[in-house]
Amino acid sequence: MKTLIKRALWMGVGVAERARGVAERLAQEGEASQSAEAQKVRAFVDSVEKGGEELRHKMDDLKARVGCCLPTRADVERIEKKLDDLLQQRQTNG
Repeated sequence: MKTLIKRALWMGVGVAERARGVAERLAQEGEASQSAEAQKVRAFVDSVEKGGEELRHKMDDLKARVGCCLPTRADVERIEKKLDDLLQQRQTNG
C-alpha cells in the first residue's frame, strides 16, 4: 500500500511538471497571454499542484500516524529470505 501511495504521489508530481513545461513553452512563444488553451493549461497546472500539496500533507499525516507500523522493503526482504531458508531446510530434512 505504501508503494502504491508513493507511485500516486510521484505520478501527480510528474503530471504537474509536464503541464508546467507546456505552459512555460507557450508563454515563451508569446501565445500564453492570448490563448484560451494556455489559460486552461495554467488552471490545470494550478489544480494539479494544489492536489499534489494536499496529497503530500495527507501522506505526511498518514506516515505520522501509522509509519511506525509499516514494514520497510528491507524488512520484507529479510522475512522473505528467512521463509525461503526455512522452506529449503524443510525440503532438505523432509
